Amino acid sequence: MLLLYSSKRFPSTLVLLCSPGGELFGVVGVKDIQILRRMLLSIGIGILTFGLGVSATVVYWLSRLPQEIKLEESELNGPIPSTCFPGRSVKVKKSVSHPEYFWPIALPNWYSKRLRDLKESPLLSLTDEDETYRFLWLRSFHNPIAIHISKTGSRPFMVVKELRRMDRNDPREFLEEHSRSFTIPEWNGFMLRLEVARYWQLPANESLFAEDGAQWILEGYREGRYHVVDRQTPAAGAYRDACLYLLQKSGLLTTIPSEQVY
Repeated sequence: MLLLYSSKRFPSTLVLLCSPGGELFGVVGVKDIQILRRMLLSIGIGILTFGLGVSATVVYWLSRLPQEIKLEESELNGPIPSTCFPGRSVKVKKSVSHPEYFWPIALPNWYSKRLRDLKESPLLSLTDEDETYRFLWLRSFHNPIAIHISKTGSRPFMVVKELRRMDRNDPREFLEEHSRSFTIPEWNGFMLRLEVARYWQLPANESLFAEDGAQWILEGYREGRYHVVDRQTPAAGAYRDACLYLLQKSGLLTTIPSEQVY
């Protein structure tokens, strides 16, 4: 219990008492309280200064991060040079009879099964395509989707496939497919996003694993080299943005609720 007590013995002092017995524990003078106040004030100023310094450092480094891509597609008529190719890609040889998916990278067999269900061939068996990218989207609770863009000569093309169930009570699946021409600005827009993501330099996979989520698998082939990146529900960032760009251009994002994009 704190009491302000004044007497001839303790003029203007703060006396510490323990009730109910009133036992005296100690006496603190006014000068001591003033010193304590100054110490607390100094500590408070020090903490505030440290916090401002940390905040300024964070703002500085955030300002050095790449800015969001805001170019209009009409501005992307010219080729986008790549500074990250060939990166981690491996030299390969295409063959019509090439039997393996994701070769020579070892990925789970069920990825290949889903590509077969989607009537998709191994990328290295497509000898008539000069440059190819395929996004395979495998979600735990929703339809598998494959988006395939390719370029032969100067003509890009897009094929979109989705494996749907007959209805809730019927486990049988049917394939829904549509295709269209992919414009040069759209192709260059995707190339720009690959460059920002440093796609060709990304590791093929990561050790992170969760039972539920989605696999975002992006294959690429150009100039005789192959690369694949597999991520589970990637966080917001350049790699996710590149894959979302294909989903946007496919038209699927207009029909898929936002809570199903994971």
